[in-house]
Amino acid sequence: MTERGEDLGAPRRAPNPGARWRRAPDVRFRVVGGEGVVVRQTSGEALVVDEVGARILELLDERPTAAEIVGRLEAEYDVEPERLAADVERFLEELLEAGIAGPVEGAAPERRDDEPRARR
Repeated sequence: MTERGEDLGAPRRAPNPGARWRRAPDVRFRVVGGEGVVVRQTSGEALVVDEVGARILELLDERPTAAEIVGRLEAEYDVEPERLAADVERFLEELLEAGIAGPVEGAAPERRDDEPRARR
């Protein structure tokens, strides 16, 4: 438990697929030698991620959706789109579970083109 009573080890529910993502406020991140070094200041925990994980953490500065992350990585890496989408989803879930990143609170999820528009 943190000082504010949050149980960071507890599983968290996956956010809406249209949710925008960000790093947690207590997370500091830097790329060193092609790897990402992540430090959670409140707990003192550190984590090292590979090149792609580091790129995803960099992209979180833009508050992207998971689909936007996949689109950017598809343009940068030679990888099968379905595998990339599954890997990004799994990595975001791991970041969420670890308290490193999560959905932007209060942000409306992105509306998909195939969803009906609300009537006024």
